[in-house]
Amino acid sequence: MVDGYLQIHLPYHLDIVRFCFGRLIQKELDQFVFEWNSHRIRPNWMANSPAGVPNDLYHLPFLNGACDHALPISNCILDAIEAEFECREGSLVSDEQIRRSYSNSLQQTTTR
Repeated sequence: MVDGYLQIHLPYHLDIVRFCFGRLIQKELDQFVFEWNSHRIRPNWMANSPAGVPNDLYHLPFLNGACDHALPISNCILDAIEAEFECREGSLVSDEQIRRSYSNSLQQTTTR
């Protein structure tokens, strides 16, 4: 950081933010998703979209006369996607070396 400013174009700055605030950010995102998917969408005569609760519209489309257009995906495609975007459980930092360095620094700070 230069003069205490976050520079988001630097990957290690983003890793620092993820390491320090990742769980807090995820908690806020989870809360937003829950609230958004639980709220009621009012009917709108100008929109060509159904009214209702997003979770219900998605998981129970037949309640609004819609069809479920989900398609099955083969396991080999899912495996390829997982390999491409793999993130170890509990890891919020993309670079393994940086993650180890941050973890070591955090341990040293907490043992003092």
